[in-house]
Amino acid sequence: MKKLLSFILALLMLTSVASAAFADQDQIEAKYTAAVSQMSESGIVSGFPNGNFAPKDTLTRAQAAKILCTVLEGTAGAEAVTATADFKDVPATHWAAKYIGYCAEKGIVSGVGNGKFHPDNHLTGHAFAKMLLVAFGHKAEADGLTGSDWAANVEKLLKSEGRDYDLTVTGNKLTRQEACQLAYNFTVPAADTSAYEEVKIDLKAEKTLYKTQGRTFMNDTGLVMLWPGNAIDFNAELGGELTLHYTAMDDGYLWVFVDGIRHTRTLLPKAENGAEIVLANIRPGAHTIRIVRDHDLNSKGLESIWQAVSFRGVKSSVKAAEQKKLFIEYIGDSITSGKGAMSSAKYKGNDPNHSATHAYSYVSASMLDADYSLVSRGSCGFTKTSSSCPKTMANMYDYINCFAADDKLVKYDFARKPDVVILALGTNDSTKGFKDAALAMIEQIRARNGKDVKIVVQYGMMIQKHAATLEKVAKEAGVYSLKVTQDNTGGAGSSKGTKHPGYKGHAKVAEELVAFLKTIL
Repeated sequence: MKKLLSFILALLMLTSVASAAFADQDQIEAKYTAAVSQMSESGIVSGFPNGNFAPKDTLTRAQAAKILCTVLEGTAGAEAVTATADFKDVPATHWAAKYIGYCAEKGIVSGVGNGKFHPDNHLTGHAFAKMLLVAFGHKAEADGLTGSDWAANVEKLLKSEGRDYDLTVTGNKLTRQEACQLAYNFTVPAADTSAYEEVKIDLKAEKTLYKTQGRTFMNDTGLVMLWPGNAIDFNAELGGELTLHYTAMDDGYLWVFVDGIRHTRTLLPKAENGAEIVLANIRPGAHTIRIVRDHDLNSKGLESIWQAVSFRGVKSSVKAAEQKKLFIEYIGDSITSGKGAMSSAKYKGNDPNHSATHAYSYVSASMLDADYSLVSRGSCGFTKTSSSCPKTMANMYDYINCFAADDKLVKYDFARKPDVVILALGTNDSTKGFKDAALAMIEQIRARNGKDVKIVVQYGMMIQKHAATLEKVAKEAGVYSLKVTQDNTGGAGSSKGTKHPGYKGHAKVAEELVAFLKTIL
C-alpha cells in the first residue's frame, strides 16, 4: 500500500502532462484525452509498435493485467515483478505473463476454467471495474461482487465512490480509452466535496449568473428553449452532480459540456415539474459549464422550459461565462440548428445524425470560439414554407421557431450585434419571387444590425439549384457569398438531391465556413 500511495502522490504532482504522441491521437475522444495522457505518461499504458494507441479497440484481459499491476506497483515495481502465470495458455514467453501471474497471486483476476486464462479475450466494463475494486481493497464476496447481482453492485460501488467520472460502466466491451479513464478515476480520486454548499441558480430571478446561446426568451415560469442548439453557459466552483429543473412537453435530449469537453447525452423525460441529474461525478474545482438543448425524441420541436440548475459548490463563484470576442448570427431553416431530419433512423442515443451540437452552425461557432444566435425556422426558405410554418420569411425576426402561433410570437431581442450574419436559406424555394425575397431578407438584417454588418450568403448544402441566383443576389446587395459542399450521405429524404445532410456533411460545411470566415474577419 505504501507503493500505491507513493505512486498516487507522484501522479498528483504531475501538474502538466503532455499529450501522448500517438499517431492516432486525433481518434481519442476529447473527454478521455487527459486520462489517456496521464496513464501513458505514467507508464501504466502504452501504444503499439506502429505508433498508434488504438483508443477504440477493446481492452483485452492481458492488457488489463498490465494496467492493474502497474497501478499497484508503479512502473519500476511492475517491471521488477517476477511472478509467473500458472495458466496453460499463458507461456512464460507471453508478453504479459508476469502481470497476469501477479494479478492472479493477489486474487485480482482468475482463470476461465480448464486451466486457461484467455489473455486475448475482451473485457466488459463491469469486469474491469470489478478487478479495480478488488485491487483497491474491496472483498469480492463481502462486497457483493460475486453472485447474480455482482454487476449491479459494481455500478453502485463506482457511483458511491465517485469512480464513474466521465464514464458509464456497463456490460458492454470496454475500449482502451475508457479503460484509461476508469483506471484514472481510481489512481487520481476526486476531491472531497463536503465543504461545498447546496447551490441553486434560479434562471428567472438570477439572469446575470449565466449567458444564453442560440434563441431563447423568458416567460412567467422560466427560460424557454424552443429550438435545438439553445444553451446556457456559466462558471462556478462545483463538484458532484449537476441537476436541471425543467418543464417539457415531450421527451428530449440535452448535452452537458464541462470546460469545453462533451459529456454524456442525457434524455430529459416529459414532465410538468421535472428535476433530472444531467451529469454526475463532476470533479470538484472551477469549471465552465454549458448545457445545450438538443432534440425532442419525436422531433416535434415542442416546448422545453428550464427553471433552475442545482449542484454542490460555492455560490459566490457562480457567474455568467465571459463574452467571446466573436458573435455570429445564423439564419436558416431547420438544417441550420440541426433539426432537419438528418437521419432516417429513430433519433435516440448519441446518434450524431440528429443532434444540434453536430450541426454546422454549432460546430463552426465552436471551432471559432464564438458566441452565437440561431434564427432558425423549419421547412422554410425565402419565399416558401410548409403548411406547419404558414408565415413567409418577411417577418423572420418575429419568430422563435415555426411552431410558434401568432399569439406567441416573441421579437428577437438580442442586445448584442453580430460581427457576421450567416444567411443560409433557399432550400425549400421555387424560383418565383426568389431573388426579390432574398434581397428583402438582406435588408431586414441590415435594418436590425446596421448597414455595415458583414453578411455571408451560404448555399448549396442540401440543394444547389439556386446557386446562380444567389450569386447575383450577393453581388447586387454587396455581400459575401459562399458555395459549400453538398453531401447528403446518411441523411433522410425521398430522393437523391433532396435528402437532408448527415452529420458528415455538416462537418464539411463547418470547416469550409470557418476557413472562409477567417479571411473576412
